[in-house]
Amino acid sequence: MSDYYLAIDGNTTGPFTADDVRSKLAAGEVTGETQLWGAPGQSEWKPISEIAPELLPAAPEPAAAATPPARPDVAAAPAAEPQVAQPAAQVQPAASSVAAAPLESREDLGDRLPVVVQRRESFGTIFEVLRAEGKQFARIEINGDQVHVEGGAMHYMRGHITIEVPKASAKGFLKAAATNEGIRPMYTGAGEIFLEPTTGEINMLELNNEAWVLDKGAFLAADNEIDVGVFVNKGGGALLGGEGVFQTQVQGTGKVLYTSWGPVQQLELNNDRLTVDGSFAVARTASLSFSVQKATKGLIASARSGEGLVNVIEGTGTVMIAPVANKFYRGIYG
Repeated sequence: MSDYYLAIDGNTTGPFTADDVRSKLAAGEVTGETQLWGAPGQSEWKPISEIAPELLPAAPEPAAAATPPARPDVAAAPAAEPQVAQPAAQVQPAASSVAAAPLESREDLGDRLPVVVQRRESFGTIFEVLRAEGKQFARIEINGDQVHVEGGAMHYMRGHITIEVPKASAKGFLKAAATNEGIRPMYTGAGEIFLEPTTGEINMLELNNEAWVLDKGAFLAADNEIDVGVFVNKGGGALLGGEGVFQTQVQGTGKVLYTSWGPVQQLELNNDRLTVDGSFAVARTASLSFSVQKATKGLIASARSGEGLVNVIEGTGTVMIAPVANKFYRGIYG
């Protein structure tokens, strides 16, 4: 029996049996457009209706239209007289319904308009993740509050909002300039902030007086209550391992937005070790240790194994991994 995984609200859930998936479809918890993984020979996430249509509930057969019996005592109605076409000059052209209709009701757009896939409220600030045309983007609504936003991530905004760059010490400023992981602009006021669209995934973390480390380039935005700083990976191998020496650390209580190339999966480590060949471990609790190690004991043997250097995360805590890119992902700048 196949094990299936479903992408629900940006998170990977499962495994489920085929009957589990059918039950969720029947209950309306998922639809035919929900992304699924686990079908035989599958190489990328696809909608249930495309990769496993046999799981969808059978459509009811349409009822045959009843034909009323002819009444012998009623004469058949005479055929309608043919209509004579009016001269072209007398026909008044109808106004364009498309041009006059509001944007939300235009039939040519249909389900291509943005839909909200995640929504959270924190300290009066609203964070939303929207999806349209195969891309995701974030909307942040503030009302007299502040939010941290990644430099250059703003797409457009509406309202009375000002942007300020926090002051830093000379040491802190140099570190931020060298790593792009230090100082983030603060957006203050009342209005809406829309962030740049991405073909990857936008995820939410909810911190409760804790600290997390994000993969380089993953941070997007955070509550004002969150302290956004720099985490330094120990050892010179961090640079070779793909994660880099400097990463973003977020600490406090509130919401954090971050990106990944595909749906994230939550792993709990209990005095355990996670070995990752690549940089798809996009977030981890700061209590975990990170190092870059050889895949085997010897450097030459590691090279021969085809793995070389790997990232090793150890201890007790939580790791968010994105092992598979979604079908829209086109690269780090997509």
